[in-house]
Amino acid sequence: MFLDSYSIARSDIIGRAWIAVHLTGFMVIGERGGWQQKSTMLRDPGNGPFS
Repeated sequence: MFLDSYSIARSDIIGRAWIAVHLTGFMVIGERGGWQQKSTMLRDPGNGPFS
């Protein structure tokens, strides 16, 4: 019982950290390249980091 609740709490923390890291990464991309360039990359994935 204790191990189950501990592993659930741990996966929740990891999930929140993963989300925070990715949101921060997108914000850095937006500030570094400008919001216009970011929206262009999102519309055309071939030119972006997801190709």
